Amino acid sequence: MRSVVVTILLLAGTARAEPDEPKSAATATWLATGTTVAGYALLTMTFVVGVQDNAGRATLVAGSALITAGPSLGHFYAHDWTRTPGMAMRASAPILVLVGMFVIAAECEDLDPCTPGHPIGTTVLGLAGALLIGGSVWDIATTPAAVRRYNRSHASVSIVPMIVPTLGPQPGLAVQGRF
Repeated sequence: MRSVVVTILLLAGTARAEPDEPKSAATATWLATGTTVAGYALLTMTFVVGVQDNAGRATLVAGSALITAGPSLGHFYAHDWTRTPGMAMRASAPILVLVGMFVIAAECEDLDPCTPGHPIGTTVLGLAGALLIGGSVWDIATTPAAVRRYNRSHASVSIVPMIVPTLGPQPGLAVQGRF
């Protein structure tokens, strides 16, 4: 008797196989853009207000972290871990800042106050800024393509047995796909 009940339940139930939901390019872009804008806002606020206490240092660290990782969040949302060259560009910028500051310090005399106008150090600092901004723009601009690649690679077709209740219980086969 138990096998009859199980058979009836299996035949009478409607089965649906849900594929993974497609990722949204808009969500990915907003993730990348929002965190990037927040990072630049925190960093700007730190430079305007200054870093006098622990709160200022925490704001500087949070802004720097958001600027470094934020633009790549759209790629991470799309499971695109390897195609974020903007992250490498942004991560190399602090190294160039250190090099630029060492060059400027080397150009200054020991006892004289350091005056502006150090072309090599300023150029290196400008290159670091260009890498930060360029890496951010690169990752945000390529986020929709990363989402499309993810959705294309996760397209699926499901074939499941089901009972069609329209003209009495009739067995059938359902084909569901996401392309």
